[in-house]
Amino acid sequence: MDVATVSKDMFDAAQRAAGNAWGKIQHDFASDLGGVLRNAARIEEQLRVNALSEPDAEDLLRAQSNTLFILSQEAEVEAEVLAQNAINAAIDVLWTAVKAAAKFP
Repeated sequence: MDVATVSKDMFDAAQRAAGNAWGKIQHDFASDLGGVLRNAARIEEQLRVNALSEPDAEDLLRAQSNTLFILSQEAEVEAEVLAQNAINAAIDVLWTAVKAAAKFP
């Protein structure tokens, strides 16, 4: 496995799939991808020397998707935080308007 080529291909595919959200997850994805690729290289080596069966190697590799799945949860949390910040900012403006209308200091 040419790790550099696989890494670039995975990175490019993820970027295309993420679309506009890519800027928000790019850093975390790159970091997590490195770990997944290191694990995949170990799995490849074990498969090559028959230390793992093909089904076991596939199961281990598919388990790596859990690492990358965490990114989707992080993106959801970030979106919730952004929404909450927007709501808080809007409420602050509303509170200021209410106090001003009520002539409350």
